[in-house]
Amino acid sequence: MNLIYQCFIGQNQPAYVKKLTGYVQDYAKKCGADYHFEKDLKLEGADPKVSMHRYFNILQVLDPECDKYENIFYLDCDILPDARAKNIFAMIKPDDWIMASKEDRGYNTVYGPAFHVVIDVIKKFKSKYLRMDCPLPTDGRNIIQYNTGVVVFTKKGRIKLRESLEDWKKWANDLDGSPSLNNDQPYLNGMFVKYDIPVREIGWRWNLYPFYYLNDRERYDEEPPVVPRGHFYHFSNPHGKHHGTIFTPDYTPEGHLFSTDFERSWQPE
Repeated sequence: MNLIYQCFIGQNQPAYVKKLTGYVQDYAKKCGADYHFEKDLKLEGADPKVSMHRYFNILQVLDPECDKYENIFYLDCDILPDARAKNIFAMIKPDDWIMASKEDRGYNTVYGPAFHVVIDVIKKFKSKYLRMDCPLPTDGRNIIQYNTGVVVFTKKGRIKLRESLEDWKKWANDLDGSPSLNNDQPYLNGMFVKYDIPVREIGWRWNLYPFYYLNDRERYDEEPPVVPRGHFYHFSNPHGKHHGTIFTPDYTPEGHLFSTDFERSWQPE
């Protein structure tokens, strides 16, 4: 069996969460997968008063109770599946452990490096990983980060992670440096490297986020950008200026994906 897992901690869900998770439930049905939505902070030792703790609820997929599922597809709640998105579970290979997309920065940097070499960014990452006694995820030149908003965890990958994971609270509560380095993504990427857990790159169309099309901030302020077609649209800022026109397009009976301002037609590769 396969499962699609989402979580949004708190009883008061924004309208965009209710709408987008509804589309994800439709996608789960198309894939023949179970669906679970979690609204409670269930991690052992988590403090609801510490904002960073809620990000680590992704680790709930490692709970032994989830071992009845062969594969678990974790999705953030600000993600919209394309009407023609392929079945992600059909892509899983026998030797897969974890599947995710690398974060590439810049316009359409499909083959570009993750997190371009910026001195300040490098310093912050190095400092954080050094404090956590964790190797820096790098290809020798660039910092590598797999985005943890769209991740496939196979059963053997989850078991390996569960056996290896260090205390996430140490990572979340370390408040030196940039707060963005205290959440689940830098933590999990560090664990992948430290404990030699293979991650297969699944490509940018499975996790298409604003950096792929917001190449010109000034132009974006004037008109909505043209968004390339993908399987999943990941919009990290759901309260952005164009959220209503770009970030929550509606499905049509024909299976096309429209926004208020433009039509996008694309067939999955």
